[in-house]
Amino acid sequence: MVPSAPVQEGKAACAAFLRELLPSLLQEFDRHIAYTSAEVRVLGDVAFDRGTFAFSAAPRTGGPSEVNVGKYIWQYERTGDTWKLARVIVCLDERLDVHR
Repeated sequence: MVPSAPVQEGKAACAAFLRELLPSLLQEFDRHIAYTSAEVRVLGDVAFDRGTFAFSAAPRTGGPSEVNVGKYIWQYERTGDTWKLARVIVCLDERLDVHR
């Protein structure tokens, strides 16, 4: 679940969403993200990581940076010895305009 976008359900839909979104973001912006985990729990074959993030994006052509902060929760599922990301929820708190 990504802010300002429809919910993507299923592996194929999530992969298509990322393939469409990422190339333009990587080409147009210099991006940095920092995650701060507040809680990690393992419950059998399911685990989650809950925390906060700060994400900055500066246009590669110049101009002001945008800073977004928010919360996340990632759910993992274990199959054998492998953990795979199963669900992602991201929530933006506020948007700050930072000029550099």
